[in-house]
Amino acid sequence: MYTNVRPYVFLIPTVCSAKNAANEYIGLCGWNTGSGEDKGRLETDVIDKIKTIGNQDLQVRLTRMIIAIKQCIAKDGSRKLDVETDKNTLRVFVAPEFYFRPPQKDLLTGEAYSRKDADKLYDFLGWFFKKYAFIMKNWLVLCGTVLYNDQEGVLFPTKFVQNDLLAFEINNNSDVKPRRIKKACVSDKDGIDGQYVPPKYIRRSEENIRNHYFIDQKLFVEICLEHNLDETIMQYAKKKGLAGDIKRHVITAGGMPIQEKNCAYNTDIIRSDGMLRGTREKMVDY
Repeated sequence: MYTNVRPYVFLIPTVCSAKNAANEYIGLCGWNTGSGEDKGRLETDVIDKIKTIGNQDLQVRLTRMIIAIKQCIAKDGSRKLDVETDKNTLRVFVAPEFYFRPPQKDLLTGEAYSRKDADKLYDFLGWFFKKYAFIMKNWLVLCGTVLYNDQEGVLFPTKFVQNDLLAFEINNNSDVKPRRIKKACVSDKDGIDGQYVPPKYIRRSEENIRNHYFIDQKLFVEICLEHNLDETIMQYAKKKGLAGDIKRHVITAGGMPIQEKNCAYNTDIIRSDGMLRGTREKMVDY
């Protein structure tokens, strides 16, 4: 269906260096969200809806993302295309892994939102894209991942944590299809030693692996370490028949360069990486 791709990558840090009182490097941690954005740039109903999410940190991050998405919508609208080309052009918005994650002292604290707040976030985004769907035809919006406490998640020293990618498809008829994609494995950025991923930490349920593939867009998405396993999630999906033809490969990450040996042949590749490395070029690839 789609012959062209127009990427919109949300360039924002989500993983940074953590230092102790002596200013010594002690590891990586979640990025502090800062003072927030001017909500006056949004419509009243959007502002009121954001306020229903009780967590203040989550509100700030959500407001910042919504403003960025609206800027992308406006920019895309200014690029005039003929009807046929417009219909065949897929817009892909990609935010990095860990975008929705509270700041933390160090990786082992496993700081995360509540399951209730994560669900409210997902519901809000679904509501927002339905509101704007009439001017967002042929979009795939990957809103980065949200970390939240969940008894079915990965066990940290004191709690379970889940890491979901929030995705929204909007087709040429402005139909919105929401999707939550669970990260199939964990890494040191999640708080688990990423040098070795025990099999019990790799979620290979058919439903979850199938969720990584978007059939209408012929697109496969991988979340950080999924792209650099001995058998990547995309390779596993292809082997098991859980993904069809792949023309586009998206990687949302918090410290994962493109691994050429693990990329689908002759595809468009888009990477959004939240690990701050000092240069713009190292955070985004297309």
